[in-house]
Order: sequence, then structure tokens, then C-alpha cells
Amino acid sequence: MKKRHAVALLVGVGVLAVVVVLSLPRIRQDPSVHQYADQRSWLGVPFTLDVLSNLPFVAAGLAGFLRLRDCDRLRPRWLWAVLFLGIALTGFGSAYYHWQPNNETLVWDRLPMTIVFTTFLAAMICERIDERAGRLLILPLLAVGFLSVWSWHRSEMRGASDLRFYGLVQFLPMFIIPAMAMLFPPRYTRNRDLCLIFSWYALALVFQVTDAPVYKFLGFVSGHTLKHLCAAVAAWQIVRTLTSQKAPVAVERKV
Repeated sequence: MKKRHAVALLVGVGVLAVVVVLSLPRIRQDPSVHQYADQRSWLGVPFTLDVLSNLPFVAAGLAGFLRLRDCDRLRPRWLWAVLFLGIALTGFGSAYYHWQPNNETLVWDRLPMTIVFTTFLAAMICERIDERAGRLLILPLLAVGFLSVWSWHRSEMRGASDLRFYGLVQFLPMFIIPAMAMLFPPRYTRNRDLCLIFSWYALALVFQVTDAPVYKFLGFVSGHTLKHLCAAVAAWQIVRTLTSQKAPVAVERKV
């Protein structure tokens, strides 16, 4: 498939997804979303494991940020810096939310996550399709991410909860990025690591919706805590992959 046709296909799929999702009835936030299974508090830290399990995000973000100095390949470097900063802020924002779970603190949990989703998408556009396009798209994508959280929060304040916009920002990149990996040839090695990243994140989503059953079964850790840890492994995999990639060795064809 020619590059322009592949780009048109991705844009068409993205536009179709937006039209379909926004044409659906409002997706309400579960009223019990803040009622997590593990209510234990240790040493004065409420919901201790759900709070502390965010520390690996902070570590992953800081590690990625520090490794940028040795990664001349990662261009534009500021974009990757924003990605790693978003990962670190996700840890802080999620810990802040889980310390006192409510809609007001949930804003600061979701905002940093939109930085990660949108910046990772822009970074993959830079690497797979066109660097200039990725540079131009990063600010609009970040704005869309912030607007999705603002839109959800406003809907909650009006008593008309609606997660559609935020859901698009969270899940559409999960389909667009693997599609890019299939449609456009890699510029660097470790291309298959994308499968690991998305597999860990998918497992995190499974634990998110099985919070109470996992806690009931295991007794010492909840599904939501495991969700944090699996998502943090995905974040560490992003850092490991991006800072370890190399340009593939060219192989001459035999005539």
C-alpha cells in the first residue's frame, strides 16, 4: 500500500471512530467508580497499596527523562521529554487521586494520562510516518486530551455524566498505533516491543474491571493495585524500547 493511501486509511478509521462513538448515547461513569476493593490504610496512608503502586510510574518517567541525554536518535527530543514527563506525572496524579478518591481529584489522575496517550501517538507519527507531521500534531493532540477531561468533568458537575470523549482519547491510540506499525515499515529495531507494551496495558485494563474479584480471590492485593503495576510495566517497556532502539543494519541484495 502506498504511503498516502495508508495515511488516508488511518485518518478515515480515526474519523469514523469519532463519528460512531459520539453518535452513541452518553456513556455514564459508574457511580461506584471511587469505591475500591482494598480499603486498608497503613502508617497513616489511606488506600495504601493503591497509592504506593503508582511509584513505578514516577521511576519510569524519571528514568526515561534521564536517558534522553544518551539517545541522539530520539527526535524531536522535547517531544519524548514530554512523554516521559507525562508518565511521571501519571504516578503523582494517580497517587493524589487514590489518597482521596472523588471526581475532583480524578481530574488530576486523568489529565497526565492524556499527556501519555496523545504524546505517544504523536511520537509514533514522527517515527513511522513523518517527523514534521508529528511535531505539528502534538499541541493539538494535547489540547484534545485536556478538553476530553474538561468535558467529562463538566458533564459530572451538570449531573449528566459522559465519558465518550475521554474514552476516545484513551482507547483510539491503542488501535491507531498498532495499525501504523503494520502499515508503515520501522525505522529502528525492537519493533515487536510494541506488542509487549500494549499487552501489558491490556492486562492492566482487565485488572481494572476485576478489582473486587481479584481482591476476594487473592486476599492480599486488589485488581486495581495490579492494574497500576501492569500499566507501570508497560511504561517501563516504553522507556526500555525507545532508549534501546537502533537503526537496522542495511543488508545488500544479491543480484
